[in-house]
Amino acid sequence: MRKIMLHIPHSSLFIPNEYLNDYLINQNLLKEYNIEMSDIHTDKIFEYDKFHSVRFNCSRLFCDVEKFTNPELEPFAKYGMGPIYTNVYDGTLIRSLNENKSSLILNNFYEAHHQQLDSYTEETILGGNDLLVIDCHSYLDKVASKLFGDSDFPDLCIGFDEKYKDEYVIDIIKSIFEANGYSVMVNFPFQGALVPNIAFSNDEIADKLKSVMIELNKRTYLDSSNQIDNKKYEKLRKVILSIYEKLV
Repeated sequence: MRKIMLHIPHSSLFIPNEYLNDYLINQNLLKEYNIEMSDIHTDKIFEYDKFHSVRFNCSRLFCDVEKFTNPELEPFAKYGMGPIYTNVYDGTLIRSLNENKSSLILNNFYEAHHQQLDSYTEETILGGNDLLVIDCHSYLDKVASKLFGDSDFPDLCIGFDEKYKDEYVIDIIKSIFEANGYSVMVNFPFQGALVPNIAFSNDEIADKLKSVMIELNKRTYLDSSNQIDNKKYEKLRKVILSIYEKLV
């Protein structure tokens, strides 16, 4: 039997109060960057009561749980956008942290989140099931242009790593989105999909694990002022649910 886990890492805008003084920019600008860079409303778009969900409840501008802690493995670390952001997509310095505080954030937030992912993955697969991780994201054209250069970015980016890809799942996602009038690209502008850390040290788990990223362009559900467009949102939600029904 296959079980499905939804990973929703960037939907929150919350920054713990005790850490707000670490930010060097004013609160209005921080709020603006937070909304631009967070995957707002993806918790509501992707939620499904038949699947297990792991959601990170803090903003990625506080801690980005999808970044590698090893700077040699994390390509954005050199831009100040590793697991603990000091800079944002346009290069602006937003925060100054000492090593002790960084360690506290990694231990208390980053590691705790990954422990949730690993625990469910281990329990599910060692319990005799296969597991599909759906990594749930969204992005803004403005941010993607700064990171990757100007381009005609798609409504949907499907991301995967070769070792953990499932062609059937990818085909379902692609065909249903395209049938509903959305443009779709694979591993562009973003690549890959989250794989729980435990898979890297346990071959039995790795063999029964698949992962796919669904990266929605925010124009598919937001208006020009980054507010939900109800008509777009309802259409998108129905598409997501139809994909889930196929996967179930």
